[in-house]
Amino acid sequence: MTDGRSQSRTGGWRRSGEPARARADDAAFPLVTVITVVRNGAGTLEACLRSVMAQTWPNVEHVIVDGASTDGTLDLLERFDREIAYWVSEPDSGIYDALNKALGLMAGHAYVVLGCDDLLLSTGVETLMRHAAEDEVVCGRVRFESPRHGSLLIRNHSAGTLVKPGAHRQLGPYDASYRIAGDTKFLMSARRAGLVRDIEDVVGVFTVGGASANYRANVREHARAMRESGAWSAWRALLWRAPRLLLATLRK
Repeated sequence: MTDGRSQSRTGGWRRSGEPARARADDAAFPLVTVITVVRNGAGTLEACLRSVMAQTWPNVEHVIVDGASTDGTLDLLERFDREIAYWVSEPDSGIYDALNKALGLMAGHAYVVLGCDDLLLSTGVETLMRHAAEDEVVCGRVRFESPRHGSLLIRNHSAGTLVKPGAHRQLGPYDASYRIAGDTKFLMSARRAGLVRDIEDVVGVFTVGGASANYRANVREHARAMRESGAWSAWRALLWRAPRLLLATLRK
């Protein structure tokens, strides 16, 4: 479907006129929005979609913001139209511009950001919500499938983090000047503000791909995010960044 004002393409069951698949007013099982931003993710998006469809938490919606993909992504969105609450495809200025757009589209009590090449375990949303009564941000662990080091468990990744809108009321939206590490800056700022609860449960799977696959850019932006969030001093950021960039240069 095309929006005549913006020439964007939109879809999802919210626009279909069918009964809602999720309930924003359910007190027993508050609605959780899973947000996926994507551009040209046709190779991995279906697995991402199916992992959201398999959630054991009974009140989940999926909102997808696509940056005007030119591969088969739109075909997948149309194929799964009845399983997605709302999707929009139009040009944007990057991941965090798209994420901020998605925040305005969500209907949930809280949200989880899931990359198009990441997966939620079937119990992922339920696990996060069971720990979310008193906290604005709940951070679980995700399994990182590393080509070099095998399977690792990591924290501070968006696929393992549930966020309530109150965190953004305190800290503002994602910093759209970032290309890779805007979520790192937001999460570390939330930690410094005392908004984060850590849990040991594994809730998702993260694979190497997308924007974060660019190692040198990842290193630079991670150091910047840690410094600008106040988690690291400028000296610590420099001492962490410099040897990694040097090593990346020597490996060329």
